Amino acid sequence: MSERQELAQRIADFVLNNEMTTPYGGDVVKSGNHYTVLFSKAAILDGAVDVYGPKFIQVKYQTQYRDLPAKASMVFESETNALDFLNKAFVIRDFDGALDVPTKRSYGPW
Repeated sequence: MSERQELAQRIADFVLNNEMTTPYGGDVVKSGNHYTVLFSKAAILDGAVDVYGPKFIQVKYQTQYRDLPAKASMVFESETNALDFLNKAFVIRDFDGALDVPTKRSYGPW
């Protein structure tokens, strides 16, 4: 298993362990030159994590949580920061903390 695939699997494990799989999510899928992990919560959240490498992890989502941008995409430079964002934004719902996680690049109405 490659380093990227192992990293994607750890993210998938996080998604599975935090029940972000309704109605889909948690599988690692190779998509061209990266691995993708989908996540969701029915009627509230749809998203994907694209793992291009250990220093380029893109999180894209669309959510109904009013304290977050409704739709956004950001790039994290580490697994730690990507998982920290996912945890704060969609598990413990510390929205301000989630938006403070360092990103390499963000797209969306920040």
